[in-house]
Amino acid sequence: MKVLPVLGHEVSLLPTTLLGRHPGWGAPGGGAVPQALFEGMAQGLLDNQIPQSCDVVLTGYFASAEQVSFAARMIRENVTRDTVVIVDTIMGDFGKGLYVKEEVAEAIVRELIPLASIVKGNAWEFWEVERRLGRVAGLPEAPQALTGLQDYSEDRQKDAVMRVITSVTERNRVGLFAMQNAEAVYAGVPAKEGGILPNGLGDFVSLMLLREAAKGTSRLSDYIGPAMSATHLLIAEQDGEILTELNLYSLHSVLTASSVVEVQPVS
Repeated sequence: MKVLPVLGHEVSLLPTTLLGRHPGWGAPGGGAVPQALFEGMAQGLLDNQIPQSCDVVLTGYFASAEQVSFAARMIRENVTRDTVVIVDTIMGDFGKGLYVKEEVAEAIVRELIPLASIVKGNAWEFWEVERRLGRVAGLPEAPQALTGLQDYSEDRQKDAVMRVITSVTERNRVGLFAMQNAEAVYAGVPAKEGGILPNGLGDFVSLMLLREAAKGTSRLSDYIGPAMSATHLLIAEQDGEILTELNLYSLHSVLTASSVVEVQPVS
C-alpha cells in the first residue's frame, strides 16, 4: 500500500490480518481477520467491480484455509482471463520450516497455484510446493544453488506458468531466478557481507513483479532485471548497521532509477 501508489497504481487491499506491527519485531498484536469480516470486505470489492476490472491480482499471506478457498473462488469466478494473477507462496523458510498452518499451505498449493500466471517464493517455498505437487521427495542437497535450479528447470520445460525464486546463490552472488517453458534466467548481485537483510524484501520483489505485469511485460528478463535492480538499490539505501524493517524513505529514487543488474540466460 506504500509502494504501488508511488508507481501510479490504484490499489485495493483485502486484508487477511490486522496487526500492530510486523511479526519480525516480536508479538505484533491484532490477529487474523474473522472469516465473516473477510468475506464482507470482499463483497464490497465485488460490488465496486474491482476484481472484475483490475489489471493484476497479487495474493500474499493467509491466516486460514477458509481465506484461501474464498480468495481462490473470488478469482476463479470474477477475474478475467487477461488479468495477471501473482501468487506469492508465503508459507515458510529455511531454519523455520512451515510457519503457516498445514491446511493453509495445502490450500495454497491445491487451490491458488492452478489459477496463477506467476508463482513467486523463496527457495524453501519453491521446493516445498514441488514436494506437495509430488514432483520431488524433499529439499535437494543445495536448495538455493543456481546450478540445482538450472538442472531442475530443464526437466520442467513444459511449465507455462512463470516461476520466480528469491535468494538464489551463484558463487558469491545472490539474486532472482525465473523459469518458464524452455527459458530460464538469473539476475544476481554480490552477497551482502554478514548476510543481514531487512524484513520485507520478499514482499518488495512481489510488487516489482506486479509493476512489470501491469505494464504488459512478457519476457522473463524484463521481469527479473528491473525487480532485482530495484531491490539491490533499496538495500544499498538502507540506513544503519543492523537492518530490521525495510525503510522506504528512498523509494521514489529507487523506483525511478535505471536498471543496473545484468540478467543472464541460464542453460
